[in-house]
Amino acid sequence: MSKIKQNPPSANMNVNYEDLKDILQGVDTIYVYPHHGINLVKGEFEQTRSGPNWEGGVVTMTTCKHLLRTYSTIKEKKVAICGVTNKLEGENFLMYVGVIDKTFESNYDLGEYLEFNNPDAGRIKSATNNRLGDLFDSERELQGEDRFDSFSFIEPCFDHCRSEENDSKGNPKWLKDIEYSTRNGSRPKCLIIEPVTVHTKPVFTWNGKLGRSGVVFRGTDSIEQFINNVDLPL
Repeated sequence: MSKIKQNPPSANMNVNYEDLKDILQGVDTIYVYPHHGINLVKGEFEQTRSGPNWEGGVVTMTTCKHLLRTYSTIKEKKVAICGVTNKLEGENFLMYVGVIDKTFESNYDLGEYLEFNNPDAGRIKSATNNRLGDLFDSERELQGEDRFDSFSFIEPCFDHCRSEENDSKGNPKWLKDIEYSTRNGSRPKCLIIEPVTVHTKPVFTWNGKLGRSGVVFRGTDSIEQFINNVDLPL
């Protein structure tokens, strides 16, 4: 398990409504989804899964919301994603809010980008060494379809959270993170999310509809729609 300690520099526990608006400035689509696997321990959030991933101080998304990440609407600078916790002490809390900064065709491509631009974050995010890591290592350079073949990658560490979970076919979920595609062949983008705020403990409650798949706000008033569903606890 991981306490939310390795936050990105933009993480701020004193955010208010105006701060949220500043983070979301310029976006026209906001996806809000239920973020399972968060516990509340002694008043602080505890992450038990690898996605979204803030290990190493860079927020990435490579191992969750696979279908969402295939949407043609997933664009850099224009789309925000918000994770809301499952019910904790009777409330849903905002876990993080951020804007898609960069998109990559594959987990491998994101790993290559971090290797050259932020190698420390890349090493911390390695699933070979970190049970919550979301970057899968390869022993060789990959191109084309090899980037989407699980046999091209080193198996994660023995207690990795995506190895401990199985899909409906009984396969460890990390295979899905590499190979997933829709029926029409669309593959999920891997994301870097920045600017972003990641909360270490409850700050905002979510009082809108959520459901199993989440909710989306679109259009010129999407930010206002989003803010109208967010409350500061009394």
